[in-house]
Amino acid sequence: MSTIFVEVAVVLPVIGTYYYRVPPDLRREVAVGRQVLVPFGRRRLTGYVLRLEEQLPTTIDAAIRDILQVSSEECYFSEAHLPFYRWLSNYYLAPLGEVIKSALPRGTSTSTRRAAFVREAGLRSLRQSTFTEEEAAVLSLLREHPGLSLAQIRRRLPKQRVDRVCRTLGRKNLIVWEDQQQEPQIKPRNLKVVRGLHHLETSSLSEEQLKPKEKEILTLLEEGPRLLRDLKGMVANGYYWVRKMADRGLVSVNLEEVYRDPVGPPLIEATPPHQLTGHQEQALGAITQALEKNCFASFLLHGITGSGKTEVYLAAAAEALRLGRQSLILVPEIALTAQIEGLFRQRFQSRVAILHSGLGSGERRDEWVRVRRAEVDVVVGARSALFAPLDRLGLVVVDEEHDNSYKQERTLRYHGRDAAVMRAKLEAAVVVMGSATPALSSYYNALQGKFRLLTLPDRIDQRPLPKVTVIDMKLQRKVDVLSIPLRQALADTLAAGKQALLLINRRGYANFLLCRRCGHVTHCHNCAVSLTWHQAGEELRCHLCGLAMAVPPVCPQCDAATLKPFGFGTQRVESEVQRFFPEARVSRMDRDTTRSKRSYLQFLSDLSRGRTDILVGTQMIAKGHDFPNITLVGVVSADIALQWPDFRAAENTFQVLTQVAGRAGRGDSLGTVLVQTYNPEHYSIRFARMHDYSGFFKEEMAFRQELGYPPYLRLILFHLAGNVEEKTLEAAQRLAAKCQELLQQRPEFLQELQMLGPVAAPLARVKGKHRWHLLLKSKKSTPLLEVGRQLVNWGYGEFKGFGVNLTADVDPISLI
Repeated sequence: MSTIFVEVAVVLPVIGTYYYRVPPDLRREVAVGRQVLVPFGRRRLTGYVLRLEEQLPTTIDAAIRDILQVSSEECYFSEAHLPFYRWLSNYYLAPLGEVIKSALPRGTSTSTRRAAFVREAGLRSLRQSTFTEEEAAVLSLLREHPGLSLAQIRRRLPKQRVDRVCRTLGRKNLIVWEDQQQEPQIKPRNLKVVRGLHHLETSSLSEEQLKPKEKEILTLLEEGPRLLRDLKGMVANGYYWVRKMADRGLVSVNLEEVYRDPVGPPLIEATPPHQLTGHQEQALGAITQALEKNCFASFLLHGITGSGKTEVYLAAAAEALRLGRQSLILVPEIALTAQIEGLFRQRFQSRVAILHSGLGSGERRDEWVRVRRAEVDVVVGARSALFAPLDRLGLVVVDEEHDNSYKQERTLRYHGRDAAVMRAKLEAAVVVMGSATPALSSYYNALQGKFRLLTLPDRIDQRPLPKVTVIDMKLQRKVDVLSIPLRQALADTLAAGKQALLLINRRGYANFLLCRRCGHVTHCHNCAVSLTWHQAGEELRCHLCGLAMAVPPVCPQCDAATLKPFGFGTQRVESEVQRFFPEARVSRMDRDTTRSKRSYLQFLSDLSRGRTDILVGTQMIAKGHDFPNITLVGVVSADIALQWPDFRAAENTFQVLTQVAGRAGRGDSLGTVLVQTYNPEHYSIRFARMHDYSGFFKEEMAFRQELGYPPYLRLILFHLAGNVEEKTLEAAQRLAAKCQELLQQRPEFLQELQMLGPVAAPLARVKGKHRWHLLLKSKKSTPLLEVGRQLVNWGYGEFKGFGVNLTADVDPISLI
């Protein structure tokens, strides 16, 4: 029997893959997509099988070790998905094992954790007090709670320098680290299912032979199988009668896997399908032609707000299904899945799966399994749905493709839109990106011929776009929240029985608390930002690290009772609206009020069913929602995004204003939009007022070209974060020196690549970590990625144990 080798991606921050030998007793179990336990140095790690080989590549000269165990019962992915995983790893400079781990639903696979235990020498030292106070704290903790991970020790001893102390104790052989396997936390849900084995219409039994309860149960089962626990509640003494009927052979009762329902009763009513307009028919025709060719094609669907982009998506998915292909529908926010999921379920019934982080772990596992077992035709979800294991992918839709929420900011820093385009390309599918305000990079690519541009220039039923009025707040004396014109417009809207949205893209009641005597502003001691005053609970909160503290009665600096809140957020706007309109039903929708899984759906349900008159909210209310009774949109402060020190500030402002304006006037009544600003002449506000995307695109692109920003140049932003400021700065300087060294070794790259920094990040400290940035720019992706990859590989080894974390952000959406 020939020897079998496997290529394995280990779950560890290392670039590259490793080869192992398969022992004879594991050959039947090993397969591509299976999870395995492998030796790695002196550790035992989990990894994923990528390939089986009978011969090793000629480049492998290290000693080959055996895999230890096949951990998973089934394959987590197929060979067809590997090119996509490898592309993500190569392009976003991320370890392949970490990419695959990110792609899988959390809690469904075996994982390895490093656990700390006190050695006997450590216990003796603890009794003899031959160590520092910090070492004593760690040893005492591990004596009481053996097997804690490093992260758990950090949480229990937040004020200690845990990493350094643990390294010292390890060198002294006082503690030992062991790799422990953790079994999947999420298991299939197995319940007793009752099935009817006897049909009343074809029954050979007489009426007298069936008891009334038996007939009642059989009638229920003719609609389909039922859970035993449900029948117990539907029929009196149901358990007794089911058991008796099973004994008579009338029903079967078996333990079966039952999927958890992620949807529940609909909170938002789906609208009936519309007759497609001429422009919609043209767009659908182009997409259908591409689907029929069974090869990759990319479209940018630029449709104004209310032009019916969703109807095009629905019709295109139906065409994909007709051709035997599956569809993946991506939306930027979980809240947007409610309406679009309802529409797709209306058209495709139960063969629709929902995937997003708002689902429970069991629900996500079950939806993932349904997809992998080919039990669905359409997957709807937020960014993470991109990894749905569809094997017949034909159509990928990226709705609101401009939205920054598609960018993952942790671990694997991928952009959902760009990754969706690549997945479609690798799997010969058609990708459709839709937006009323396309990202500048997407529109630029369409003009360059990389995407085919489709347009929907009119609203459904020829409804007009809302009239946008800009209110110059410099002329509104003694007004800091709601201007007189906005208050009057709200009064008129309420009198007409209509609804209003008020956008303020900042949470809390006030931006900061200032002492009018000494000028002191209360800051977060973990982050370089002021604390936001939240009226509920009378506390100050940090929106970066979550720190919360009571509002002090006097100034911590000078002890004067002269503290005053300045600025405003959603809570203050809500309070002002209630003060002026006490009879109105006012709701507030922001991250503070939408923490539970279905709370955001409840807000939208109340709005759609007329239970809310005025909805105050952050940016989440500006995206994609369709409520015909909203006739007024008020933007309380259009200047918030413009204040950010970021090259995309104007683009973000234009997009938010245009998108939120598009929520008004979608029904039979005309829409009105009032925009409050201190910068009425800024071009982003000026073009948003005129609904002029083309004008904004030209002016913003001139700015980007002059300063060398995307889409004219590609970027990689290196983040360095550490507990000690001096060490973080030193690491940033060493990284810059290494970059210069690499460029000297490749003279051809000197003309292609520009390095900026290192500099302190605009948010110089977050969650107790000091932050430095190094930025690489290039017109071409090849030299940028090659140098970036070498820097990441070098940094993994160079900064190990140094107390500084290095991450690379390819195509960053923000330089903050």
